[in-house]
Amino acid sequence: MPKHLQTKGPTEQLITSPVIQLSCSGLSPLAPTT
Repeated sequence: MPKHLQTKGPTEQLITSPVIQLSCSGLSPLAPTT
């Protein structure tokens, strides 16, 4: 995981964590089509 995501505050982690999980699952609209 990029370090810039690890340095975010708890509020941002609550937002980015599910987004990252969705991206890894390919369910996020922002996720690359890989």
